[in-house]
Amino acid sequence: MMKRLLLFLFSYYFIKNIAYYLTNTIYMYRHVSKKYINDYEDDDYEDDDEKDEKDEKDEKDKKDEKKKEEKYEEKYINKFIKLENKYIFSDKELELEKVKYLEYYNNELETIKDEIINAEIVLNELNDNLNYLTNENQDDSILSRYAINLVKQDIGFAKAKIENIKLKTPDEKELHKLSREFIIDERMKKFINKFIIEYTPLGNVLMVYNHNNGSFDYYSDVLIPYRYLEVVARKYVITFDCRPVYINMTEELQNMNETSNEESKPTNEESKLTNEETKTTNEEPVIPNEEVKPPPPKVKIFAKFKTYNKEAGTGHVSIAPPPKNSIPQNRITSKTNEQSIPCKVKEKSNKYSYKGKFANFSFIQKINRKQIDKKYATTYAEYKKRISQKK
Repeated sequence: MMKRLLLFLFSYYFIKNIAYYLTNTIYMYRHVSKKYINDYEDDDYEDDDEKDEKDEKDEKDKKDEKKKEEKYEEKYINKFIKLENKYIFSDKELELEKVKYLEYYNNELETIKDEIINAEIVLNELNDNLNYLTNENQDDSILSRYAINLVKQDIGFAKAKIENIKLKTPDEKELHKLSREFIIDERMKKFINKFIIEYTPLGNVLMVYNHNNGSFDYYSDVLIPYRYLEVVARKYVITFDCRPVYINMTEELQNMNETSNEESKPTNEESKLTNEETKTTNEEPVIPNEEVKPPPPKVKIFAKFKTYNKEAGTGHVSIAPPPKNSIPQNRITSKTNEQSIPCKVKEKSNKYSYKGKFANFSFIQKINRKQIDKKYATTYAEYKKRISQKK
């Protein structure tokens, strides 16, 4: 019996401790561990948010640095380079080009016909003069013969002129060029109603292209320098796709450098002359009984003061500035230096004309009533004719 009691007590105590240990572990797992895990996860989330904020700040700082590094003068350059330096015509414009070409061709043929008619009229007049001279002046005098010969020469020239005119044909290349220029002019005239507004570092600018003057007209409340106007004109060209209007100064400078290098290169004749001159200079002639020349005089280093820099009677140098009348008039001016230095001048450049402030620009287009309603274009006589026709 004692053994059974002892075993029961031992087993009870052992099971009780195990149950206590298990309950503690489960409690710790459920409550304490979850709290630590959540705290740890919150810390991780906080770290991730901070990293994201830092990354955003770094990106903003990089963008701001790039904006600061990029000059305003270099704006829109990448888009501008991609543009083609030519006009692309629509189907309507191509049809109009054909019509204008035929019109110019027919006009050219009519002018040739008119020239032939005028030349034939002159030839008939000369023939009449020749008949008059031969019939009236029957005497064989020197003057009559001379006059008849002159008329015959003129008749020969007139016939040759008629033959040359008949060989004439309209120049197709020139006519195509004229018809193309006509379409371009008609298109560019419409640009007077197209404008852009650009914000520059100094202020807003409104720009319009004026095809009649071949310049960019701009409006602004502030004085805008040329380098900023170049950027605004670049934007205008990109928005309205008119690249040939804009003159790229970098290309112009490159062309100038190429032309200057070609001009500076000596020709074959010039190179031969220079080689002969160098040979003659290198070959020193031997002169018998050559006298030894004395050495050149030494140049004095110390300066000599003018009379106005010395005080009267003492010889001390005065620090006061010289009087106006004592300054020499024959000075070397900057013009002489400018003439000696070759300067490069740009043949082409963009033109900009200031038209006033923003208030001077009218955003509302003026209506041409004559184009809209034909009644405004009629005269009083035409009006009376219409009334009489109705009656």
